[in-house]
Amino acid sequence: MKRLLTSTIITSALFMAFTSVTFAQVINPVQLPNQIQTQIINEEQAKLIAQSNIPYPFDINNNIYITTKYDNDDYEIIFYDKQNFEYNKLDLNRFTNIVTEISSEKTYDKGSQTVNITDIDASNIVKTEFPDAQIIKIELEVDNGLYVYKVDFNTANRYASYEINPTTGNILERSIKLYQGVNTPATLPANTPVTLPTNVPVVNTPNNQYIGIERAKQIAMEKAPGASIKSLKLDYDDGLAKYEGELFKGNIEYSFEIDAITGIVIEWDVDYDD
Repeated sequence: MKRLLTSTIITSALFMAFTSVTFAQVINPVQLPNQIQTQIINEEQAKLIAQSNIPYPFDINNNIYITTKYDNDDYEIIFYDKQNFEYNKLDLNRFTNIVTEISSEKTYDKGSQTVNITDIDASNIVKTEFPDAQIIKIELEVDNGLYVYKVDFNTANRYASYEINPTTGNILERSIKLYQGVNTPATLPANTPVTLPTNVPVVNTPNNQYIGIERAKQIAMEKAPGASIKSLKLDYDDGLAKYEGELFKGNIEYSFEIDAITGIVIEWDVDYDD
């Protein structure tokens, strides 16, 4: 009886030891190899990588750095081109240094009421930036009375969609997604310290570069003399700063959006109450 009891105790002890080791192995967090952990880039490095890896014409001297933020694995770096009134945004995986998505959007130009260029012209505009572009689809779309060419295309390592003004030929929006598995990690420019160039202004707070609530209010009221402010606030849409507000005058209500950097009215709606 003692031998049986001893055997049972030993067996139980061995089982508990085995399950303890196994359980510890299961709940232990998986550690990244050291060589991967040391490749995680910081925000300053992300800025430099972004400004040297935008594939279309991009002059850093004309661009104001807006912000760098990250969501899960990606840094999102945003610049504003003060000469072309255009936001530029780049998504960068902070573990692999691989650029995943690039986009741009003009703040003031949303299309045209006339059409002066052909779809072939729109295709050629795309090919000035990507000579190897394979055009998938070109459509002339109309939204709120404004015409826009939408051009979808791909290259060896990316899929993209452009919106083009059919009168001026200006590229209004770019959306470029890079295929996974065919892109190499982006690198910092050679011999470049991990700091922004001194000639690039950095927006630290809204007061540094934004026009301010009072100026936004003035701009709105100049478009609707005699109206009163109902609401006005600074808001962010995909990292882009704008003032959103409402005015009223009698039975007329105005809603608007104003670019927080340029002061350009990017949306203006008028409603009449019965």
